Amino acid sequence: MPAIPAIAFLLAFLAAPLSSGASCLVKAAFGVSPPWGLTVLLVPFGPLIFRMKHRELAFPTRHWRRGATLLLVLFFINGGNADSLHALTDFGKGGDSDRRRR
Repeated sequence: MPAIPAIAFLLAFLAAPLSSGASCLVKAAFGVSPPWGLTVLLVPFGPLIFRMKHRELAFPTRHWRRGATLLLVLFFINGGNADSLHALTDFGKGGDSDRRRR
């Protein structure tokens, strides 16, 4: 078993853009106007549209996007696949969880 389970990278990949990267984008959108802020929050492709219209304001979120991409690459390098999702159910159990799966 690797030192860091692949699922940890996948969870971090999902959490990073949702937490800080999205909050930077929402702040920038509300800085432009309240309708833009609501668009970024409520419309499914609103953040993408905002990034296309206001590239200079969305520029600081590039660090979060690059970090999230790095975490996804680490997930696959660490052997991440659909079977690695079973690590969530086995996390915290003793060493006999590997024996039960075989």
